[in-house]
Parts: sequence; structure tokens; C-alpha cells
Amino acid sequence: MLLSLDLNCLFFSIHSQVNNQIERNEQGRLFAIIHVLGRQTKVTPNDIIIVDSNSFAPLNGDKIKFEKVLLVGGADFTLVGRPLLTPGLVNVTGTIIEKDLSHTRTNFRKIPRKRHTRFRFFRTQLTMIRINEIEIIEKVGQRKDVEGTQRLIK
Repeated sequence: MLLSLDLNCLFFSIHSQVNNQIERNEQGRLFAIIHVLGRQTKVTPNDIIIVDSNSFAPLNGDKIKFEKVLLVGGADFTLVGRPLLTPGLVNVTGTIIEKDLSHTRTNFRKIPRKRHTRFRFFRTQLTMIRINEIEIIEKVGQRKDVEGTQRLIK
């Protein structure tokens, strides 16, 4: 019983220190690990990430918000999701800069002793995304009355 009270006091003090840093804007340059098209990427503000995207719908100039944030951190703290952070806690936004094709890749197939060779040249579509901002919106460690109901379908 005494141990659980000590842990609660420790958690409360850590949460209050992190919230104070966020309120005073002293967290330093934030970084985040986001999940985009099956890959996890570490990003900071003004980074450009390149996504291999044959079926990525947004067009040039579109602003997107990344919902799948696994981790966000500053100079003195790191918030880790299990497996994801709650969607209202962190806001990671980006802008589609450019959609382009990659360099030409070669696929060569040869069947030995059959005089069969095939060359195939292909280029994959790439999307460049600039990360505009990473910000922590809500206070850390405060529970809502009801969590997770915004994604339920009625």
C-alpha cells in the first residue's frame, strides 16, 4: 500500500514537471516517431521525409495530419505510447511538397541454358512531405471522463 502511494506521488511529480515545461515552452525542439504507410519514421519540425507511395492519395500542397504517433519527446522528457499516443495529445502536421518518380531500376531475369532473358525497367512513385509542426496539445497524465469514444461507429 505504501509503495503504491509513493509511485502515485512520483508519477504526479513527473507529470507536473513535464506539464510545466510544455506550458512555459521550454521543452526544446520536439521530435516524434510517426507511422506512415507501414514504416516508422523519426521526424522533427522542418524535416522532409520521402515516402514510397504507389497509392498515396494527397496531392501537392495538401496539408495532412499524422494520427499514428508512437512517441514524442523533447530535451528532458519522452512520451511513449503503448502502442500509440492518444490522438488528441499530440499534433503532427505536414505538407505534401512534391510527387515524383524514383530513379530507373532494372529487373533482369535469365533462365540458364534456355536462351531466355528479360529486362524490366521500372520507376516507383515517391512523395516528399515536409513536417510543419509538432506540438503537444493536452496536459500529460490527465484522464478524460470517457476516452476513445470518438472513433466508435454508432
